[in-house]
Amino acid sequence: MNKDTKHNADQEAGSENNQTQKDRIHIGHGGLHITDEHGDEVHIDRNGLHVNEAGQNQVHIDREGVKINGETVHVNSHIHRHSFPILALVTLFYVIWVLVISVGHFSSDEYNLYAMGLLLFLLVPLGHSIIEAVQNKRFPTGIFSLLCFSAFLLAGFFFSAWHPAWLLLLFIPLIESIPPAVREKNGHKFAFWDLALILFLFLGFAPSFGFAEHGLWHPGWVVFLLIPVYHSFVSYLSKK
Repeated sequence: MNKDTKHNADQEAGSENNQTQKDRIHIGHGGLHITDEHGDEVHIDRNGLHVNEAGQNQVHIDREGVKINGETVHVNSHIHRHSFPILALVTLFYVIWVLVISVGHFSSDEYNLYAMGLLLFLLVPLGHSIIEAVQNKRFPTGIFSLLCFSAFLLAGFFFSAWHPAWLLLLFIPLIESIPPAVREKNGHKFAFWDLALILFLFLGFAPSFGFAEHGLWHPGWVVFLLIPVYHSFVSYLSKK
C-alpha cells in the first residue's frame, strides 16, 4: 500500500469515527442525546430525563413523575413533605401579634410580649414533624422534645415559673428512650438513670410542689441505688 492509499484510508477511517461520534452524542436545541453501540439511549431536555436501555427497560422522569417501563412509581419525596407553607403562616401570625401589641395598651413590657410571640415559631418544626409522621405512618421523632421545650417556655414566659418548669426538660431523654427499648426489646435502652434523677430532684424540690416543708435531698439520694438494681434484673431476664 503506497502512502497516498494509506492516507486516504486513514481519512476515511477518521471520517467514519467522527460520524460515529456524532451519532453517539448530539447537543442541540432539543437537549442532549446520547446513543451507544449497544442501542442504549439517554435523552435530557428541559422536560426531564429519558433512558432507553436497548428497548428492554425504559425510565422517564419528568413533571408527571417517575415511570419505569410504563408504570408510574410513587416516590415518597422530601420535596413535597413540607409543601404546606407553615413558616409563612406562622410569620403572618407573628406580624399580626406585633401589630396588635403596637396599637394596643398593655401593662406588661412590650419587649417581653414580642419575645413571647416568638414561641409561635416552635410550631414550624412541630408541624413538619406531624406532616412527616402522617406521610410515613409512624410516630414523629422528636415531637415530644418539642412539646416539652414549648411547655417549658410557656410556663416561663406566661407564669414566670422557670423553676421548677425546667424539670420538664428531663423527661425528654426518658420518653425518647422508650421506643427503641420496646422496638429492640432491650431494657437497657430505657433511660432508667433519668427516671432516678427526676425522682431525686422531685424529692429535693418538695417545697416547690407543696408536699413537704423541707427538701428531701436526704434520704432522696437512695433512689440512685435503684439504677444498678434495675440493670441487674434486666440482664437476668434477658438471659432466661
